[in-house]
Amino acid sequence: MKLSSSSEVLAENKVLILYILDQINEPVLDSTLLQVVSSVTDLNYFYFQQFLLDLLRF
Repeated sequence: MKLSSSSEVLAENKVLILYILDQINEPVLDSTLLQVVSSVTDLNYFYFQQFLLDLLRF
C-alpha cells in the first residue's frame, strides 16, 4: 500500500482500526493492535502509526 493511495482506501483503514478498537473494548498495546490489523489487511508499521496519529488528532 502506498501512502498516496486513494482517500477511500485510507479512510477504510482508519475505520478498520476504529472498528477493531470498538470490538476489543479494552486497553490494548499498539503492537497488539498492529498484529490484529495486519492479519486483516496488508498494512505496515509506518502506515499504521500514521493512521493512529491522524485518528488521535480529531
